[in-house]
Amino acid sequence: MAAPLPRIWGMLLLTVLARLDIALGVSTRNIYQKSSSRITALDVQDTQGPTLLVPIELFVMSRCPDARRAEARFDEVLAVVHSIAQIRTIYIADEANNGSIVCKHGPIECAGDVQQLCAQRYGGQDPADGSNFGWSFLMCQNQRFNDVGSPELAATCLKTSLFPNHIADKVRSCWSGEEGAQLLQVSAAEARRRGAQRSCTIFVGGTYRCTHDGAQWYDCPGGPEVSDFVRTVCEEYKRLSGVWRSDICGPEGGAGDDDDK
Repeated sequence: MAAPLPRIWGMLLLTVLARLDIALGVSTRNIYQKSSSRITALDVQDTQGPTLLVPIELFVMSRCPDARRAEARFDEVLAVVHSIAQIRTIYIADEANNGSIVCKHGPIECAGDVQQLCAQRYGGQDPADGSNFGWSFLMCQNQRFNDVGSPELAATCLKTSLFPNHIADKVRSCWSGEEGAQLLQVSAAEARRRGAQRSCTIFVGGTYRCTHDGAQWYDCPGGPEVSDFVRTVCEEYKRLSGVWRSDICGPEGGAGDDDDK
């Protein structure tokens, strides 16, 4: 007897999630709601290898002006904490009755989401110097914000971001085929599971931290400035490791960055 359709779809989703776990090095099983327990050092080590990195997660839409402003701010945060943190973007979108993904700013935004997800998947982050091809790709696209999602801008930013040729080939193949579509499907599902509806919604260490929406920062315990986010990352790193990184964060009693915006 054929398996019921819900069971088949469930098995397919588990397969996709398992493959994503392996490819990204981040467990899609570690889903954290605002009310859930905070991430532990073991969680970080299990999902990211022996280097302890505080996860920064931005729930965004690739053509949302609020996302661009929040990403610009976190580019400054990463300039300080890149050796103790890892940033990831998750994309907010709806799912139609037929299972297709619907993006608020139209199909071109879905294309931008896919391009950024593929660049992120293969871009990686080097804690030694903060280099992150995927993040550089995203920031490049934000410089020509009205063109985000276009094939021309994606090709330009892939080159500008200095992806090695063999990796660039993988990124292009990803956004041109089913791999990219699957990444967006899983990313949008994660945003829905975690209750992120506003672009940009920010989590640090698996815990909700702040929202930037309507050109306003709000619901931000700890503050929305660069130095505030730096301090949150530094405090989370100490909670996970037991070590205060004064070489990165400054004196433990003060803020880690004074160049607020």
